[in-house]
Amino acid sequence: LLILQIYSFMQLTDGVKYETIVYVFRDDEVLLFEKKRKFLIGNFVPPGGKLDAKDNGSFSACAVRELWEETGKGINALEIVAIGEILFDNSKRDFGKGIGQEPNHKVYFFEATKYKGEMRETEEGRPLWVKWSEVEKLKMPPGDRVFHKWVRERNGRYFVGQVKHVGDRVDEKETWIRYRDKL
Repeated sequence: LLILQIYSFMQLTDGVKYETIVYVFRDDEVLLFEKKRKFLIGNFVPPGGKLDAKDNGSFSACAVRELWEETGKGINALEIVAIGEILFDNSKRDFGKGIGQEPNHKVYFFEATKYKGEMRETEEGRPLWVKWSEVEKLKMPPGDRVFHKWVRERNGRYFVGQVKHVGDRVDEKETWIRYRDKL
């Protein structure tokens, strides 16, 4: 995690939007968040969000904070591990709804391996446990469908990848993943 923290201090001014996503598992279920506001209304996404000043440049602190906030200050991550990173190439993405052009996003993925607490609905959305077998049936952004699959197939390995958007789709020819045994 120290490598991610140092990297974050060096790269915050390059025009890329830095974010985290946190996966929490319970038996055969995954914690997702149904968005109630902003442009992803009605979509189911894992908890996460952008790196901000209160995180002091730490992606792991951002992940813990976002999980806490998006579960209604209910789920406290006691231990998290870095599981991957993806560059979302948005140079040809169409967000629609007057949002306009978005910068590329660099997203660091974590898994909360130990946690405690009960989740609550917030103004931003509703956290809920979903069986992995049901995830593909939910409404979600096209890039999320790609990385959910990568997370499921990682088998303890760290992943590095790119999701390239063209219009409102994922360009499968320019989207790729690599797994490795260590960070």
